[in-house]
Amino acid sequence: MLLGACGDSFLSFPAGSSSGQGGANSTTTASTSSSGEGGQPGGGSGGISNGGTGPMGGSGGAALECKLDSECPNPPELCIEPKCEDGTCSTKPTAEGTLLPESEQKAGDCKKAVCDGEGGTTKKNDDSDPSSDNKECTSDGCKNGSANYEPLPAGTNCSEDGGTYCNGKGSCVDCLVNSDCGQVLYDCKGYICNDKSNCELVNFPSGTPANVQMIGDCQTLLCDAYGNTFPHADPNDVPIDPDPLDCLVPYCGAGGASQKKLNNGTPCGNGQQLCCIGICCPLGQKCDSNGNGCST
Repeated sequence: MLLGACGDSFLSFPAGSSSGQGGANSTTTASTSSSGEGGQPGGGSGGISNGGTGPMGGSGGAALECKLDSECPNPPELCIEPKCEDGTCSTKPTAEGTLLPESEQKAGDCKKAVCDGEGGTTKKNDDSDPSSDNKECTSDGCKNGSANYEPLPAGTNCSEDGGTYCNGKGSCVDCLVNSDCGQVLYDCKGYICNDKSNCELVNFPSGTPANVQMIGDCQTLLCDAYGNTFPHADPNDVPIDPDPLDCLVPYCGAGGASQKKLNNGTPCGNGQQLCCIGICCPLGQKCDSNGNGCST
């Protein structure tokens, strides 16, 4: 050690030695010095003078890049995710079947976009993702990953294309049976449900009873093949008896509606009176022996 002019002390270094943070092989002599950070005895940060890191010293090693997966940056790929391993960030494939974001899904394709477990994407069947065929008479669905449209039952109400009923085959039609076409307002014309399930106005076949009849006129109106009517005698179309207690009864004869007399002695009126030549005799009277009238 050398002394300066004012009592300062100086360090002296052996020949060949270097100044700085001393390692195991460095030698320092000073009245005051400090030990280095970390390292082993004799190492660490240097003393008063500037210097480098000794062979056995150091600052405690490099800092870890991560401790958790969430501390690593997200990769741009959809099915690759960050991974922290031994303090270093890397990546790993996302688990197979993981659903991709909504923006990657296609609505109504009966599929779902998922991760394939190897870092890529794939599609899986999804029967809960049907599309619509825009028909009222079908049920929209998926079957084994493909669109499937089941017809609704025949008779289901609908309004598509001006129809009224589903035909059981997926179409909305006017009718299924003649009665679906509404009330007939013509004598010899009416609506039928044709083979195309449309209501069609047609002439009734010849001989068909007309829709409108006069009851008790001893005839039936029949249709010709052109929508017109003509009368036909009908002995069963007997007029209604206006007085069932008298001694006359209506019937259909050759000339049409008429009346005939009940046999003499037939009960009439209150049931205790008797008929005589078409007359209901007063109580206590009956036909005379000649049958010419009522007498006591």
